[in-house]
Amino acid sequence: MRTSLFLLLTFISMVYGIDGYKEWCGKNYEAGSPAIAPSGAFIEPPAGSFDLRCTPTIQPYLSTDDLSSASLMLDYSDRSAKIEVVNPSTQRSILKNGPAISGKVLFKLADLGPPRIEPYVLECRVSNPIKCLTTQFTVSFLPPNPTVSGSVVRKNAESGMLEVPGAEGSLRPFFPFGVVSFYCSYDNYLALPNATSVIQDFRRRGINTVHPVPGFPYFTNRTELQILFTSLQEAGIWVQYDTRHSYRNRTQYVCSVAPMLLNKLEIFGLWY
Repeated sequence: MRTSLFLLLTFISMVYGIDGYKEWCGKNYEAGSPAIAPSGAFIEPPAGSFDLRCTPTIQPYLSTDDLSSASLMLDYSDRSAKIEVVNPSTQRSILKNGPAISGKVLFKLADLGPPRIEPYVLECRVSNPIKCLTTQFTVSFLPPNPTVSGSVVRKNAESGMLEVPGAEGSLRPFFPFGVVSFYCSYDNYLALPNATSVIQDFRRRGINTVHPVPGFPYFTNRTELQILFTSLQEAGIWVQYDTRHSYRNRTQYVCSVAPMLLNKLEIFGLWY
């Protein structure tokens, strides 16, 4: 009896709340019900008197980049401090000791050393008359890879975006990818001579990704396919490549179509 009464009172309190009004997720929801004052506010912790964050603006850097235009993003609270960035393994200074200025600071990639697969470990040091604070971070400076075609996706710490090379060589945002996209048949829609007018229409409508579906068993005309990929690349439109009819055919797909995709900087291939 007592258990039943307890459960009944618990159910009533959950539905009606302590003040007797009907609630949902802890809030009165019926018209005319009074608003419930918020509670449980978070208390912001006191700010530290000395903090430090360092990261490369772009990750990774490439050997083909301008060696004098690399930069670091620095963030620290003590404006009276002095800062230095060094390679701890060689004690070579990457950023000379100078006044602490939060934000983007330029440095030379050549000061890191030669391009390599392994990231460089750098140390950021900030000091004032009372204390010295250090933190380590990595900078990737990659050499060219002659065995792989395609483009490199980069992380931009300043904007928070992923970026890829555009048709003219400059970096452009990788996302949004497929936010405005088009799923279509290849043979009856994107095949020549329709491709040029269709791609122009895509660009005019703001479509940034196209998903062509080949007829069975696979794309058979490599010349037309090459023209299509080139036209899409020039228009800045991504391709989500459909391999449902060809991924098991090594001769027709892996050895024929795949190299065309890898050599197109603007093509994003999805294999499935």
